[in-house]
Amino acid sequence: MLKEHLRLLYFNLFVTLITMSSTQLIAQSYYVLTGANNGWQSYNGNYYKESYQILSRPVYKHATNTYYLYFDLTFSAIWLIDNDTNGSTTAFYKWSNNDYPPVGKYEIDFAYDSNEPTLAKVLNAQITFTDGSSFTPNISKGSANQILGRFQLSGDETGALLTAASIKINGTRSGLSNLKLWESADAVFNSVSDTQLGSTIAIDPGDGHSVGYSGFSSSITTSGIYYFLTADMATEASGIMQSIIVNNTNLGITSGSLSGVIDNAPLANGDVSLPVSLISFSANINGNFIVLQWITGSETDNLGFILERAEGNSAWQSIASYQTHPALKGRGNASTFTTYTLFDNDVTAGTQYRYRLSDVTASGALTLHSPVSITMTALPNTTELLTAYPNPFNPVTNIHYKLAGETAVTIIIYDMLGRVVKTLLDQHQAAGEYDLVWNGRQDAGGQVSSGTYLIRMQSQLGTRTQKILLLQ
Repeated sequence: MLKEHLRLLYFNLFVTLITMSSTQLIAQSYYVLTGANNGWQSYNGNYYKESYQILSRPVYKHATNTYYLYFDLTFSAIWLIDNDTNGSTTAFYKWSNNDYPPVGKYEIDFAYDSNEPTLAKVLNAQITFTDGSSFTPNISKGSANQILGRFQLSGDETGALLTAASIKINGTRSGLSNLKLWESADAVFNSVSDTQLGSTIAIDPGDGHSVGYSGFSSSITTSGIYYFLTADMATEASGIMQSIIVNNTNLGITSGSLSGVIDNAPLANGDVSLPVSLISFSANINGNFIVLQWITGSETDNLGFILERAEGNSAWQSIASYQTHPALKGRGNASTFTTYTLFDNDVTAGTQYRYRLSDVTASGALTLHSPVSITMTALPNTTELLTAYPNPFNPVTNIHYKLAGETAVTIIIYDMLGRVVKTLLDQHQAAGEYDLVWNGRQDAGGQVSSGTYLIRMQSQLGTRTQKILLLQ
């Protein structure tokens, strides 16, 4: 009679009939038993005998005796014997005649100095993985929880859990933060109703590195669960990225196993592009037209820009695009600053205009940027050099002036001895209002000393002079 407590690890039951002379061990904790009778197999019409070895260790060894397992269909029992013959036996587990346990994985606990052992089924759902190759994310910069990719898991039975995930992110990019993994019951992501899994990864790990999530339990259903990877996008975010699951080991699954092989599975349909990093977008009045100017810090796969305009609260209308205006064509891929300029001369004094810019990738993806607005002022009926502000100043002062008509104009800074200090403007300009800035530096670039200086505006419409004081 055994006095020690034994815990038999696991054995796995299959229906397929195989040769009885061998038993396949698929892992340290599993025993494979296959055959007829719903997965149980008799041996010589009576029982199936096999020494249970795991890495050359028997199930249980006491003194010099090695114990073996017998699966006996005649007596509807599992036996444990103390030698490899029909020697003395001890009933290990019994069931009602022909009421065989169903196919599955089982854990057997038994102790021969206590109650009858138990046979408990262990879940082993077969999990199907579906990548995100059919999914195309739509990224909005300057927004939180933007989708980088997704995948789906479904089981042939319920009970399996996803408990960890590691996702590799390839591609050179900037402006990403707060990467999160979410669980969703459907294919549409919703940050309000969906559940975040694990902790937020605050810092983007960079090209070719992975984000890892753990410490959660997500139930895998037979209908399937979707998992979304998201990140917060800065307004100036740029670059490209591709999220992948490298292999099966990147997903931690309990009470189940993946039915296929994962090999660098993509979570999106191609690379996710952040096409343009827009540094600035401005609208300024220049005479009787409005100057639109924008600066990009970098461009990725950029075909060009579309410019829309709306008068007041009216609907947006396209007024220019990269297809009709060569100046709006993008640079494709660029990592340096680029300045774009467009003049809108179809404007009316006293009207407010809103302008909206969007960029277009080679794949046709369109990204909208925040609009700017400006009110077109009426043309001045006098030529004036308005009071500079601030005055006194340090280190810069703003110079505002009006031209009643089209003219050649110069604006020059002089010292009190009449010497030229800085030429701020020397060009032909249309009627309108204009602004200049003087930073207290000479034409040669050096900083001038404290003191009084003269601003002189000279044009065909007259000459205007004003004193300014620099205090350091």
